[in-house]
Amino acid sequence: MLAQDLRTPQERNRYNVALAVSALFWIAVVVSIIGAVYGVIIAAFLLCAHALLIAHLTGNGVRVGSNQLPHLWRRVEAASHKLGLAQPPETYVVQSGGVLNAFATKLLSRRFVVLYSDLVDACELRNPSLDQADARATELDFILGHEIGHIACNHLNWQLLPARLVPLLGAAYSRACEYTCDACGHAVTGDIDVSTRALAILAGGPIVAQRIDLEAFAGQRSMASGFWAGVYELNASHPYLPKRVAALLERERPGWAPMPDRNPLAYPLAPLFGLGAGGAGPALAVVAVVGILAAVAVPAFVKFQERAKEAQQVAQAREQRRNADVLQEGLGAGVAEQPADAKPKEEAQEWLRGDTFTWRLKVPGPAWREVPTAMARKQNPLADRWITRPDVDAHLLVIGEAAPGTKLDQFVETVVANGKTTSPAFELLEQKPLLIGMVDGRLLHTRAKLGELDIEYLYGLVLHGDQAFQIVAFASKDKFPSVQAEMQRAIASFELK
Repeated sequence: MLAQDLRTPQERNRYNVALAVSALFWIAVVVSIIGAVYGVIIAAFLLCAHALLIAHLTGNGVRVGSNQLPHLWRRVEAASHKLGLAQPPETYVVQSGGVLNAFATKLLSRRFVVLYSDLVDACELRNPSLDQADARATELDFILGHEIGHIACNHLNWQLLPARLVPLLGAAYSRACEYTCDACGHAVTGDIDVSTRALAILAGGPIVAQRIDLEAFAGQRSMASGFWAGVYELNASHPYLPKRVAALLERERPGWAPMPDRNPLAYPLAPLFGLGAGGAGPALAVVAVVGILAAVAVPAFVKFQERAKEAQQVAQAREQRRNADVLQEGLGAGVAEQPADAKPKEEAQEWLRGDTFTWRLKVPGPAWREVPTAMARKQNPLADRWITRPDVDAHLLVIGEAAPGTKLDQFVETVVANGKTTSPAFELLEQKPLLIGMVDGRLLHTRAKLGELDIEYLYGLVLHGDQAFQIVAFASKDKFPSVQAEMQRAIASFELK
């Protein structure tokens, strides 16, 4: 399938108009010596500014490849192949400060896709098995297909820049390109629920996205017919998200989700309320871009340096605190004096606390992240709390349940029996005592096969009155040795309050 075949009729029509307008502009520049000189100067300035942006992204971001985040790279290659792109674009993950976004760009012959880390995290939290080679299509595949669609459909073509600066036309062409790229993303996933829920993540985040009614969300497109809604969208490079969801549903069920008409008064007034994608004309827009770049570049660079220095200081402080904790553990109770400003060790350590039951354990380290409770219980209804280390796909969850009259040996036998029922290849590798405070427990090391994947588990089993607790930590067989010590420390730190 070629991405060009997915271009919407609106994009094709607006492309022809944009091409004609741009051609007239370039002819005027060529025949005017003064215009050509200014055009070369402005083009060189914009090229340098964009090259600096690319240098910032590639210098600080994480480049995805066969040996760096390979599960993402496999999906980039698969999406590129599906959309007829011979060479996958360079792909980077960059820290985004909470923003859920991604974009495609280019510098001369190089093509780039940039994924904001929070958007990747949001998709991975919804799909814990994202790094499995045979995993189903996910919201991240839609995002990749959308951005690769911009490249495959040649939307980054600088020759159309003059038309993009024309009021109404530039923004209209940009919105049409977004609908085309949504179709490209959907062609990659092949699943309408996954595709529309990817757009819902951009609207409300990963937790809200899994709960909302997508058809009701698409119904919000009727609000776009209002005057101010029309003024805003006519100046915007992207359509409203409910309209994009409705457009995908319309592709699946023609006639189900027609687009509402805009207020006609919005068209003549929209250019007066913002530059949008076109502004008040090519000259004014170019002057504004040059002025903004000149005014913002230096302060932004200074601010970036200040933030980088602050981040380095925070990282150093955390490392010093971890080293102090290790030293204190090694010296034990023999240390009689502490600095006057030293915090108790318990305050310096991050604790994970129970929700339904009263317990706590130490989070193994800063690489571990807490899975939202609702999402954790969707994966396992008995989960009281769940944390994960995404870089090695390791997980730890605590399960609490009422078990009146149960003995520890019975509890162990039940857990082992459940493991054998879940996986015929279940193995009990080791069993040894586990002391939780003054309560006797048991530590199990097991292995099981889920599909084609070998998983190793640590079970911390504890009985307290009429309550039974399982602290379950697991990772794939090849990654398990690298996190086993962390998981054992976390299990050993479990406390009943």
